[in-house]
Amino acid sequence: ITVPLTHHSNDECLEQAQTTDLWICSYCVAENAIRLRANDYQFFVDLFDAAKEGAVFIFTETTHRLWPEIVDVATKANNESESVASGFDVAFPRIQRGRGKAGFQLALRKRAGATLGDDVQTTCKRFRRDNAMHELKISGGYKRQKRKIRGAK
Repeated sequence: ITVPLTHHSNDECLEQAQTTDLWICSYCVAENAIRLRANDYQFFVDLFDAAKEGAVFIFTETTHRLWPEIVDVATKANNESESVASGFDVAFPRIQRGRGKAGFQLALRKRAGATLGDDVQTTCKRFRRDNAMHELKISGGYKRQKRKIRGAK
């Protein structure tokens, strides 16, 4: 996902892009965030463009902070309009339990005429704020002092 869809390492994805109904990206976005941002999410730009109408994309991750960036890539939203023509339906399903992690995930469906509703835009603003606060914390020198203990509160 850190190189364009046309890169030889993505040959199989490219071959299947126009026929695949369901794409799953599980726990790979956050760990590659720096490289994805450096190349403007080119793999996903290419994949979303090549995907067939009706294709569904499921993103599961340890954090919701990157979802607005993925939504921007998918929808090419300009954030100036209240209801932005997007070409993708967007949802943020919330996982209540599972592998010690609860949180928002991302689901996209490619659909002509889809728009970003106010609820999606409001949620993206919240996630962007969460990301800004996280980056501020990290830039201030925050480091976890001890490893997390599984199941501890």
